[in-house]
This record gives sequence, structure tokens and C-alpha cells, in this order.
Amino acid sequence: MANDTSTHKLKVGELAKIAGVSASTVSKVINGRPGISDETRRQVEQILKDHGYSRPLVNTKLSPTIELVVEYIEHNGTMELIKYASYWAQQAGLAITVTQTNHGDATEDCFRGIIDPIDTVDSDVMSVSIDNWTAGYQAGKHLLSLGHRRIAVIRGPANLQTSIARYSGFTAALQQAGVDLPESYIEQGDYFPAETSYEAACRLLELTDRPTAIFCCNDLSAVSTYRAAREHKIALPKQLSVMGFDDIFPAGQLMPSLTSVHQPFSEIAQRAVQMIIDSRKGNQGDMHVILPTSVVTRESTVPPQSSAR
Repeated sequence: MANDTSTHKLKVGELAKIAGVSASTVSKVINGRPGISDETRRQVEQILKDHGYSRPLVNTKLSPTIELVVEYIEHNGTMELIKYASYWAQQAGLAITVTQTNHGDATEDCFRGIIDPIDTVDSDVMSVSIDNWTAGYQAGKHLLSLGHRRIAVIRGPANLQTSIARYSGFTAALQQAGVDLPESYIEQGDYFPAETSYEAACRLLELTDRPTAIFCCNDLSAVSTYRAAREHKIALPKQLSVMGFDDIFPAGQLMPSLTSVHQPFSEIAQRAVQMIIDSRKGNQGDMHVILPTSVVTRESTVPPQSSAR
């Protein structure tokens, strides 16, 4: 008997739990992808039908549309990915549709590929991402090269692989240089909302031995740190250097302009779209592509004042 879905539409993650399979498997059934047994496909299709899943089962090889599934749409890297994915899809004669899961259980690969995944992905799911560990290492090396030794960090979500990797690379740079990272200099922030990172920045700036530099694991956290510094009457960058991650708008327009680790969003989107096109043609290349990052140096990071070294 079909469940009553008039008041609650089950998410893909919930359907996967009912079926006893992964969200990736449910996604493959929804999108007509290969890689699962006929028995599993029939089982999942029946569960979708029983629970009133109205979305049509499609064959992505025949669809002129790429679906981009995001957990939420905010003014962060997600906006950049949507912009560039749309551009490169149009160049290939394809359309882009965007589905927002509203912070729920996102499908892992509804558009037959993952653009810059924030967590681990199944081995059979295509992905294009950045080397987050090396990016964090680059950030630490940049601040160290300026002479900073009291360097704090505002981390991203503790449960995400991207955040863990950025933090790990950053701490490795400090350890290599013999620079301590006391617990008081490690704060938990978030990729979104910004309020969490603002509160974290306030705690750092209220320390008796406050840091001379703060590495923020995304640009929104850096913007929140700017706000906290202004409210604490701390001059940027003279009294505090701030470094972000993503290099998104308005990093270059802030005062001072923000030094940030640049994510190659255009290339990420281009490679992902091309992987989808190649896969549709039966030309399966590399399943996982990892792209390099770079540090864009701007006005927000300078050597510490001599008295603060």
C-alpha cells in the first residue's frame, strides 16, 4: 500500500534507507544510470512508486539537460559553480536546471557527476574537485612567509571532508615551521550561515594574546571576521591579517581587498560538463579529477607589527 505523501515528501536519503541502498543507487534509478543490478533497480522503482515519487525516471543519455543539485543556494562558491556550469553547458548546447535540497539529504549525483563535492563520494560517481589539503597548506605557508607566528584558524563544518582537509593542510604548514597552534586559536565556524564564524572571530579577537593573523576556511567567514574586527576597533590589516578561501565576489572589492585561496570554479564546471558529455557518448575517462588551487594575494595580509611578532 502506498504511503500518504500529501504532507511529507520523502527525500532521496530517506528513500535510500527504506530500500536499504545508498542515496547514489536511488539517484541512479531516478536518472536511468547503469551500474546497478536489474533486481535492485526494480526494487527501488517499486519503492519510489509506493511513496508517490512523482519525478519521472529519465535516461540521462537522451536528456538535453544537466541537473545541478545543491544543498543550498547562497552567495558563496555555489553561486560561482551555478554560473559557470550554466555557461559551459550552453557552450555544449545543453541546458542547466538547478535543484535546491534546502539543507536536506542531497542526492550524490543526480546530474551524473559531482562538481566540487564537499564530502566523500562513491567510487563509481564521477567527481571534479580541488586539492583541499594542499590549499590549506598554501594558506598556512603564505601567512608564515609574512612573518606571522600567532596564527588562528576558523574552521569549516567539522563533519565535512573539505573542511577537515583544509584544516589538516593548514596545521601541517605550521607544524613544519615549528609554529604552535594553541587550542585557543582554533575556532569552529561554518561555510554558512556567517553568524557562527562571526562569533568565532569575536572570541579570537577578545583573547589577551590575540592572533596577528586569522585563516578563514571560506570567504564568508573572512567577511564575518572583518565585521568582528571593525566592532572591536582592530585595524585591518595593520593590526590583523585576514585570509579567506574560495576567492569569490566580493573578495577583491572589500576594504582591504581579501587575500584568498582561489578555487578554479570555471575549470571545475567545464571539466564536469565535459565528463558528462563524454560519458553520454560512451567515452569514459577519469572518474575523479582533482584540480590545483592558488593563493591570490591582496591587501588583507601583511607582515605583523614588530611589537606583535
